Amino acid sequence: MEKKSVNNKIIHSFREVDLSAIAIPSIAIYKHPRDIPDKYVARVYACGSPTNIIMLADSAEELRKDIEGVCEPCIWFDRMQGDPKNLVGVYIL
Repeated sequence: MEKKSVNNKIIHSFREVDLSAIAIPSIAIYKHPRDIPDKYVARVYACGSPTNIIMLADSAEELRKDIEGVCEPCIWFDRMQGDPKNLVGVYIL
């Protein structure tokens, strides 16, 4: 089975994104995913499904600072057992 290629929309800050149309928005932070192995990636999820909206950074802290500065209120959940190994954690907005 061939894996679909995602046409990611890379943003510089979550200030660029209107999340108000998403019923249950969340943002997952990944450490060095396969498709972008030299960066940390924050990906927007809509009701548990991944979107093509991502932000790149050199550290998880850089992503967290942007998300927490823009998306209030938000709740952070650390990676749990059974989650992908490269998942740092998830914000529920």
